[in-house]
Amino acid sequence: MPVSPSPAASSPAVPAPCRPGPGLPALWPRAGGGPPGAALLAALAALCFPRACLHCGAPCPPAARVALCGACLGCVPALPVWVPSVGLVRTTLVGGDYGGPLGRLVRVAKTAHQPVVLATLGAHLGALLRGRSPPVDAVVPVPSARLRSLRRGFVPARLIAAPVAAALGVPLLPLLCRHGRGGQRGRGEAARRLAVRREIRCRRWTGPVPRRVLLVDDVVTTGGTAAVCAEELLGLGVEAVHLAAVATTRREDAPGGG
Repeated sequence: MPVSPSPAASSPAVPAPCRPGPGLPALWPRAGGGPPGAALLAALAALCFPRACLHCGAPCPPAARVALCGACLGCVPALPVWVPSVGLVRTTLVGGDYGGPLGRLVRVAKTAHQPVVLATLGAHLGALLRGRSPPVDAVVPVPSARLRSLRRGFVPARLIAAPVAAALGVPLLPLLCRHGRGGQRGRGEAARRLAVRREIRCRRWTGPVPRRVLLVDDVVTTGGTAAVCAEELLGLGVEAVHLAAVATTRREDAPGGG
């Protein structure tokens, strides 16, 4: 059963122990460096035995679900946060504020090419949503532009969506694709919608169409990308579209997501 609506995730005063550290700890090596598989093994080892919080650099407990120390975990909401939906999206749930620890982990994962961090964020989001999100029949990742996916070597939303689908016990269906260059940095809601309307389409789908879908993205800014995704899915035959993301941000902090 969904929790009672909470205030939008505006940036609270961040406690001193929760302030961002000077940079990415050496614990998480950049993907692609060293012998084949070395970065993945190091990332997996760091996932199981994290030595430093990826937000502030303080010692991180080995059993932490995400690589955050106790103080930074205290800055993360224990329940999903309800924020206003845009367009035909029925409900929007996020894990926290983009200016806090979760947003920092998203930035670390995308800029330092750390897909394992995104998977851990997906597991965290899935745990938050289990038993609290509206009932859905499938999870659909918000697509990234093909060129950006090739440059990164992964699709952020898909890495987050996979453990969310597992947590909710529903299939992960990549029903959407995106053409063009992507990137929304600096655009307002109207400009974002115009750009993504030209780029996002439903894939050719011959299987049964799920009635209720949960869109999953890394960051929600204006909600314009999700709104266009919802229109495409409803045109495919989906009856209800909900949205979940790791973090949300004020417009001035927009990181280039949707």
